[in-house]
Amino acid sequence: MSRAKGVDIQFGDYDDRSSLDKAMQGVEKVLLISGGNAKNGLEQHQNVVNAAKQAGVKCIAYTSRCLKDRNTLANQMMKRHFQTEDYIKESGLNYVLFRNILYMDSMTFFLGEKVLDTGIYLPAGNGRASYALRSDMGEAIGNVLADNDCSNRIYDFTGTQTYSFNDVAAALTELTGQKVNYTSVDQETYKAHTTKLGMPE
Repeated sequence: MSRAKGVDIQFGDYDDRSSLDKAMQGVEKVLLISGGNAKNGLEQHQNVVNAAKQAGVKCIAYTSRCLKDRNTLANQMMKRHFQTEDYIKESGLNYVLFRNILYMDSMTFFLGEKVLDTGIYLPAGNGRASYALRSDMGEAIGNVLADNDCSNRIYDFTGTQTYSFNDVAAALTELTGQKVNYTSVDQETYKAHTTKLGMPE
């Protein structure tokens, strides 16, 4: 059905350089979606960039992360976004970088399935952030790529308002009629808590 609609699907595995080389043949524009939590995520991204360069791709785009100051990063996955940005810039390829804000869709990941019973327990202090839906950012990315201007541009995708987890707790309380508390903890306490729950470091 995809071929009937003019879509030619090729298989490319971030960990398999030969599959990427094959998938890139005849491709002019590549959108590299961040590889997520893989420990070798940076290497995966580099594989895609290298394959794109070898294949003569004219434009590479990447879904990065919107952050006020990259020098304050503690999360290794977040660092990988900017390491990938640097690698793309150094590759010599024309690029477009999409710096996405936190996905509203992933809020349940931060809060946990039992948030109404346990409350919100995070090392976020009084920090504030804006959120947007994946679908909204996906539409924006599609519109930019359809414009065919790949002149080394950077887009910051963000929401119009910022929220703290105190705000989130208040909203949940109002929506459910059940009191939801937010407890801010330090990084080490939170790490010990999540390790106890069986989450990987």
